[in-house]
Amino acid sequence: MKKNLSRDHDPGRELNLKKILNIMKLSTVLFLVCIFHLHAGKVLSQETVVEVNKTSLTLNELIGSIENQTEFLFIFSKADIDVNRSVSLSATSSSVNEMLEEAFRGTDITYHFSDRYISLRRKEPEPIPVVPARPQNQITVTGVVQDAMGPVIGANVVEKGTTNGTITDIEGRFTLQVGPEATLIVFYIGYIEEQVKVQARLLSPFSSGKICRHWMR
Repeated sequence: MKKNLSRDHDPGRELNLKKILNIMKLSTVLFLVCIFHLHAGKVLSQETVVEVNKTSLTLNELIGSIENQTEFLFIFSKADIDVNRSVSLSATSSSVNEMLEEAFRGTDITYHFSDRYISLRRKEPEPIPVVPARPQNQITVTGVVQDAMGPVIGANVVEKGTTNGTITDIEGRFTLQVGPEATLIVFYIGYIEEQVKVQARLLSPFSSGKICRHWMR
């Protein structure tokens, strides 16, 4: 006699396998739906064609045409966006993205797709570069810093009470714009600091405009 080597039929096991397969299929479908949902805004902006009955219309009419013919909804602040402003199009039929690009070209309005919503905003104004105002009644002071050996290179010359300053060149010379009643502070490593009063564009008390006093090391 031959032995029956086949396994016993288990209906419960087959049912569990079918359930698992169905769950896997459903998960795959849901995953694909989610991916499509995430990219829907971008795809619709490029592929959905909208038709208008004229090429010159108001922004409100354009928004209405897009909302009526697509699933898009516009979001904007009435305080920022004037829906009665006129927009011009080159064609009565084109994609949503092309229509908005053309309608807002050269304006201060930007648009952004997010899922099935289109948000309209005003562009942020570009900051105007601020040019520091030159204090009135400033004068230009020139001078030379030197010691017993000659010109002092790289000495610091600063208007007292401010951060306005400069350093001397290879000949010990400097030029600085200061107030007419300013006092200059001159200092350098290893030298005693000196303060010199500015009078009539010269460094008093030296009529030549030179700091001739020998600095102490």
